Amino acid sequence: MMCPKTIELIKEITLRNKHYIYRDGDNFRAVSVKKQGVEYVNIIPSENIQILNQLCQDKTVTKDKATIFFGANCDNLDLPYTYGHKLKYYVQDMLLILVAIGKATINKKGRGYLYHVSK
Repeated sequence: MMCPKTIELIKEITLRNKHYIYRDGDNFRAVSVKKQGVEYVNIIPSENIQILNQLCQDKTVTKDKATIFFGANCDNLDLPYTYGHKLKYYVQDMLLILVAIGKATINKKGRGYLYHVSK
């Protein structure tokens, strides 16, 4: 008999919109909710989080810079997006997952955010 997998809320993070980070078995689920109530969901494998963590380790990055690092090193991954603004939001969700699991911190700078990924 298979046990049902549990989805556990790890952290709620508020940027301009609310972001909810869940652990979903071996994956993470990032849910962003706009002020109008529209939800966007990305299911992200742990492997992708580990890769981004290694690429950005001991660096302070924006989501744009992290997208460049990740995009240049993700040819062999099965990603829902490989370029454009949707990839940026996917990488932002991965950065928020790193914040939620304690491997990164986030600070507001101007209209954007800086993420410091620890060693």
